[in-house]
Amino acid sequence: VVVIAIVAISASAQDRPDLEGWKAGQAEKQAGADAVVAKQKKMSAVDKAVSLLEGLKGQVLEEGEAEAATYNKFSCFCKDTTTDKAEAISKGEDRKTSLT
Repeated sequence: VVVIAIVAISASAQDRPDLEGWKAGQAEKQAGADAVVAKQKKMSAVDKAVSLLEGLKGQVLEEGEAEAATYNKFSCFCKDTTTDKAEAISKGEDRKTSLT
């Protein structure tokens, strides 16, 4: 029985770290936790930048569509006005020749 107790005590003593080993283990745990926090902060900044760019993309697309609609409206106005003016000039020239 004494032999079993001595073996158990020596086995548990070998598994336990000394003070320096424990401090090193704690430092490693803290460094790992610090690395996780730093990565989360970095990813938070990246996520903010990505969401900002996505918002800008949506805004640019909306503005582009609105500008395209305005351009199409203006283009139709110019085409109609040009056609009307060309007809008016043609009628004016025809009337001018008929009067002389």
